[in-house]
Amino acid sequence: MALFIRFFVVIFGLFFAALAAGAVLVFATLPPDTFDAPFDRVDWLILWGSILTSAAIVSAIAFVPAVVVILIAEALAFRSLFFYALAGGIGGLAYGLTFPAAAVANTLDRTTEITLAAGAAAGIAYWLVAGRTAGLWRGNSVQSADYI
Repeated sequence: MALFIRFFVVIFGLFFAALAAGAVLVFATLPPDTFDAPFDRVDWLILWGSILTSAAIVSAIAFVPAVVVILIAEALAFRSLFFYALAGGIGGLAYGLTFPAAAVANTLDRTTEITLAAGAAAGIAYWLVAGRTAGLWRGNSVQSADYI
């Protein structure tokens, strides 16, 4: 029964991780004066639609690598915030380096930095929802370090 519940916790965590990454991608690409008073330039419906669309794209791109990291973390009971943020950041960096501009310049540009930040945000959001309790569904059969 614990494994069954854990499955839904992981799915819920993946949803919020994709939502966090989508929000970072959208907010990092907005013009700097978007939220200046009197807030006339922001259509909240379009903003939330952009975040949800970006989250859907992120979840489609990052689903398989995220599941691999989650399976490793569950098997080894990794509960560290640093692990999830690092894994998400590495995934975001790997995706950012696939863009043609980054491949030609062979350097970190703004796009790569944004994808790295989105991956780290996704890792932190996943840790908040599901990563803090990774491996606990097995009971006392696994030993792991305490939370960081």
